Amino acid sequence: MAETILERIAYEMNIDPFEIRLKNFDSIKYDEMIGMITRIRTESQYDERRVLVEKFNIDNRWKKRGLKVSFLRWNTSRRKYLDVNLDVYKDDGTVAITHGGIEMGQGMNTRAVQICASFLNIPLDKIQIKCTNTINAPNNSDTESSVTSQNVGRGVRRCCEELLTRLEPAKKQLHDPTWVELVQKAYAMNIDLQVHGFVSPNDEVDQTIYGVTVAEVEIDVLTGEWEILRVDLIEDVGRSINPDLDVGQVSKLF
Repeated sequence: MAETILERIAYEMNIDPFEIRLKNFDSIKYDEMIGMITRIRTESQYDERRVLVEKFNIDNRWKKRGLKVSFLRWNTSRRKYLDVNLDVYKDDGTVAITHGGIEMGQGMNTRAVQICASFLNIPLDKIQIKCTNTINAPNNSDTESSVTSQNVGRGVRRCCEELLTRLEPAKKQLHDPTWVELVQKAYAMNIDLQVHGFVSPNDEVDQTIYGVTVAEVEIDVLTGEWEILRVDLIEDVGRSINPDLDVGQVSKLF
């Protein structure tokens, strides 16, 4: 409703909708976005393209273009239960991970493998993700809102930290062992090579993600056919585990 009101004001007063949004923007409460807004206005060449869009609309009767700026604010607060199990096989040191999330193309499993490889300092090909089922993850919450990827990562980290603590006595008896040597020594010392990570609503982190998008779209007013010509987007994603995955997720949306 607020977006509709702003657009109507801009239309009736013949003012750039971007300017209307800036005049109504709470720069004190959402000061983190000021730098992002300034940057995207410059890097997207918004002002120059606005002139070109207006000229295009004057010169073309049946095709029209629009240039829109959208502000994004998303809160990550979700109460979730999530289980992660990590097993290490004594023969070759292979690591198998099962978790309560559902991989649906968001790269959750890839992130889990990368986090595990980083903490254990082992190659990616030493790690496998096994399928999710209600036996190894019986009470998990639904997969949604990107929070599950975050919690799977948190659970994998806890598993790795617990495993490294257990392996420490074996490591002290060896001189710079390989991963396989360390695992086999731990097995010989009767150290449990299976760990469990649990993420509960108590782990909920209330944080807000901000972003700004500039999109240019062309529409055929006779057929209704439309095409997205260009999208410029800035979003604060923190420290990205896999930038290629994050870029891919954004690109898939458009």
